[in-house]
Order: sequence, then structure tokens, then C-alpha cells
Amino acid sequence: ARLGKKMMCALPMYYVTGAIFGVLAPLWAGSAVCIGSNDARIMGEIRKFSPDSLLLTVKSAEEIYDDIWENAKRTNKTKKLGEYLSTSRSLRKLGINRTRVFFEYIKRSLGGKLEKLYCIGTPISSEISQFYHDIGIELIGTCSIPECSGVISFQEVGGIDGTGKLISCLEAKMDCDKKEKQGRICLRGDTVMMGYYKNDIATESVFDESGWYHTGLTGRLDSKKQLWITGQKRNTVTLGSGRTVGVSGLERRIEQIDIVRKARVYPIYNKHKSVICIGCAVVLNDGAAPCPQTACSLMEERIRELNRRLPQSSRISRVRIKK
Repeated sequence: ARLGKKMMCALPMYYVTGAIFGVLAPLWAGSAVCIGSNDARIMGEIRKFSPDSLLLTVKSAEEIYDDIWENAKRTNKTKKLGEYLSTSRSLRKLGINRTRVFFEYIKRSLGGKLEKLYCIGTPISSEISQFYHDIGIELIGTCSIPECSGVISFQEVGGIDGTGKLISCLEAKMDCDKKEKQGRICLRGDTVMMGYYKNDIATESVFDESGWYHTGLTGRLDSKKQLWITGQKRNTVTLGSGRTVGVSGLERRIEQIDIVRKARVYPIYNKHKSVICIGCAVVLNDGAAPCPQTACSLMEERIRELNRRLPQSSRISRVRIKK
């Protein structure tokens, strides 16, 4: 997909994708670059910068979508917006584009010039992709892996399904039996890392003898090199923000708490089926507390203490005590 004249990057600069695709690539292509500060200010900054292209997380794209519908609800325009979407979709099938007429007020709230959203993180729902397409903004989904210098696949403009087409400098294979249609995704190519810094054990655990990097994602690759991601390995969780959380390491940290015998970490999903935060279920040691109420209070206090030492993306938002 061709970059526009002004790209706004709403990703932190410690994201490999943010630094490469949000700053270096647009500058190389001759585009102006605007760098956003954080998710909480994204709507105001979009109006301020008026970009024609925007790089953001799945979480932010979902929040903009929700904000548009909430605004329609507040102004009693929900029914009208639904009718416009249905009419716009039918007209575009006939080659007639009236998105500027129907959705001018939405475009104005997004700076007035926005044409493309480049979205990183977990695959976004087809409902939201279709919505942006219907209002005249192309949402281009990407799959991003830090170990592969950021983006590994791009969704084609107008595409609704699939995670995207594999970039040209990478090759992929599915680690599975020949009879199976999907398997574990392995990658090899120029943008794949050489290894983890000063950690040979971790490096050897993800590379095989032929130099294939085992991503931990499961999916399939069709004849057109279209990548379809259907899941991920048990010991990682990818948030809607694009950050990956190591489950096994987090469970070990929780099990080090003095009153915990066993812990299991699980993802918490929003209504769009994106992972928004992390929860944990714990089994306490015998006699850890005299009553259930005390046990809950003690566990919440211990989790608050642990969260202060954890990165924002790995913090526990919900705790369940199991018998």
C-alpha cells in the first residue's frame, strides 16, 4: 500500500514497527511524519495533525470505532448511521462512491483527510474492517513480530479477511503433518533476527537447524501467500496493543507469592474479541487465610504489590481464587 503525504504514528517509539514503519519508511518515501503522544490523546491529535495515513494498534482502532458509535448514540443518529452504512455498501458494489457525502461529519472528526489506517497487533474483527471500508477509510491490517523487525504481513487495500500477504523478503512454512491444513508458522529471511542478545538458550529454543524461526503462532498460508493466523502457543498472549506477554514467566512470578500454591494466567477479551488485559486464577496454600473474605483481601494486596514491579502490559487486572 502506498503511503500518503502525511503519516501520523500513534505507536510508542520502543515498538520496532513504530520506529521503522511509522517514522523511517515515511521519511524515505518523502512523507511528513507526525508522532502522537499516547492513546488517551489520539482523537485530539488526529484532528490537530490532519493526517491522511495513521499507524495505530488494534486497541486504538477499536476505540475510535466505539467512539463514533457512542457519538451517534448521544446525538440520536444511530439509525441514520446504520442506514448510511447499508446504502454506502450497496452503492460501492456498483462502483459508486458517496462516502464523502454520507460520512463528512465523521471524516471531519478525524481531521478531514484520513484515508488509510495501518493497524498492528492481533487480527482485527471483520465487522470493524468492513465499517472503516464503508465510510471510505481503508483499514490495512498487519501482523507484527518484534523478532522479525516488525511487520511480517500486510493486508491488501480493501481486504476484509485474513491477516495479510507475506512481505517479499520473508518465506514461510507450516510445521505440521501433510494431511493438516494448518500448523505452527515458521519464518526465514532478511528481517528475521540473528538471536536474542546474550541469551543462547532462548535463541536455540526458537530456531531449528535449518534457520527457521518458530514464531509460536498457528495458522495457514494459501497459494497467494496470504497468511491466516488462527491462534498462538500456550505460553504467550498478544494484547490488542500489540504487546506480547509471556504467560509461563508471569505464572512463576505469581506462584512466588507466599500464599499461592498454583497460578494460571488467562487473557481477558473485549466485545470485539481482542485481548485487553490479563487475569489470573490461583489456588492458595492450605490455611493461607481464615475465611474467603480475608483470602480475597490478602490476594488483592499481593497482586497490587506484584503489579508495581511489572511492565504495564503484564499487570494482572483480575484475580479469581479457586478451591
